[in-house]
Amino acid sequence: MENEKITYEDFKQFEGAFSKVPAVILKGMVKVNANLVNEFKPLIISKIEKLPENYNQKIDIVLKMSTEELQALMKEAYDISGKKHYQILADPSSEEFIKKNMLEIKKIIESRE
Repeated sequence: MENEKITYEDFKQFEGAFSKVPAVILKGMVKVNANLVNEFKPLIISKIEKLPENYNQKIDIVLKMSTEELQALMKEAYDISGKKHYQILADPSSEEFIKKNMLEIKKIIESRE
């Protein structure tokens, strides 16, 4: 598991849920450092509950990644998909937003263990 790497292919299937918020709204939420995870908590929990066991390991890897690593992954995803959401999250100004929301995801995961 230590050598596993997360790629765009690992989370591509979740783009539908990821893009529930229009890109222009996401940009505004990033700007005010909103807690987007709380807004979609039931959806996130539902998705987590339906994941196959091997995805729990991948989630663990993602939760341990630095913000810099996550943003590099978002840039890769944008380069591949062209989806504006990824471009917004890859921008260095999104760092605090990502940290805050990843912390909220960690809380959800930990509360389910």
